[in-house]
Amino acid sequence: DAIGALAPPEVAVTYTWPNRIRANGADIGRVEAILSDEDDADGAPRFLVVSPIIAVRPQSDDRDPGLDMDRTTLWDEGCGELTVVDLIDSSARHFMTWLNTWEEDGFTPVLSQIDGRMEKEHALSFEGKSGTFLGMDENANLILKLDQGTDLVPVSEALDTRMEAFV
Repeated sequence: DAIGALAPPEVAVTYTWPNRIRANGADIGRVEAILSDEDDADGAPRFLVVSPIIAVRPQSDDRDPGLDMDRTTLWDEGCGELTVVDLIDSSARHFMTWLNTWEEDGFTPVLSQIDGRMEKEHALSFEGKSGTFLGMDENANLILKLDQGTDLVPVSEALDTRMEAFV
């Protein structure tokens, strides 16, 4: 939402589980999250650190933007006026809005928004399970299509392995 609010309307911003951010079908970055190992008295993690890593501009002027079709930058996708400060400002506003929605209304409205931008039907493998990612359910479980059927994987299990398997 934060990028979509600032980018031209023809830029399709999506993401691929677990952490890839994409613009018009190519990677522009990722989000890393670190969750506290300790819980507070209510059973919630003591802290969560979210770190987006976004390619705003090309690294050098001599780079051919069409050379790598799987990677792009916001600048290459038509967001030439966009700055890092703009992204931080927009990200903070959107993050706080969706966090408040989650706290007030539960995960269902957040899932509805996530589901509209999430790329599905891609291969996913972790902790000995391999299958096709189909999305998430209302309890934030991953829906994974396996050879022998469908499995629900708690998002906490999937995120525990994310740093090693996907970053």
